[in-house]
Amino acid sequence: MIPEDYVCFFIEKLVNCVDFSEIDFQYVDTPGQKAYPAAMLVCIILLGTIYSIHSSRKLERIVRENIVFMYLVGFQTPVF
Repeated sequence: MIPEDYVCFFIEKLVNCVDFSEIDFQYVDTPGQKAYPAAMLVCIILLGTIYSIHSSRKLERIVRENIVFMYLVGFQTPVF
């Protein structure tokens, strides 16, 4: 469905090379809704930047509508 040479696979490899465990660990025992993984948010921001989408509301919508964004976030839908 997504071409093998599509930019989302590069973003996925790039983000997987970064250790976000310290950032994610800071939000483990905080009150409120569970925090979204930092890697997922970075993927959304990077691909959004490539598509020239900078609004969090537009990013939220496109994650629900675009299969490439859905793939990058593991078919989760963050709410901003």
